Amino acid sequence: MQLAIASDNPTAGALLQGIARICAAHGAQWHPELRVEVVDGSMRVLAPSHSTGPLISIPTELLVPITAAQWADTPDVLQLREPPPAATALQVDLLEMQAQLYNATAKLPWWARRHPARLVEESAEVAAAMAPLKPGQLKQPTREPVVGFLATRSFHWKAGPSQGQG
Repeated sequence: MQLAIASDNPTAGALLQGIARICAAHGAQWHPELRVEVVDGSMRVLAPSHSTGPLISIPTELLVPITAAQWADTPDVLQLREPPPAATALQVDLLEMQAQLYNATAKLPWWARRHPARLVEESAEVAAAMAPLKPGQLKQPTREPVVGFLATRSFHWKAGPSQGQG
């Protein structure tokens, strides 16, 4: 199953194609008209306006655990020092490719300079504007850039009884 990718960044486009190939080979599916765009480091998924139902289906074994991953404390790049102990070889490959994708699109420097979670820490004006929208945001401790960035890119999914522990 081929994923349509338009990218102004050849490295990011190649990484996305590689991730899509691995995912498809392991049972992932997506709407045949789904497209991914990468422009100036921003990535987005575009679905046809007439689509209904699921757009993407990913087997649980492709969901990458990141909680116990060890990252180098660098401000500009994601560098995996130690993968999560529970990760399979396939999940480690996907995690490394995802880190390369984020590095190719300069996500960590972008997050440090522009993400509201970081701006709240550095600007009283932004903090005042965000306070009604995100109560408690100011009470969060300052995090290393890698940890803070990945917190905005993950969710805490847990397998149900009928699903694997992926």
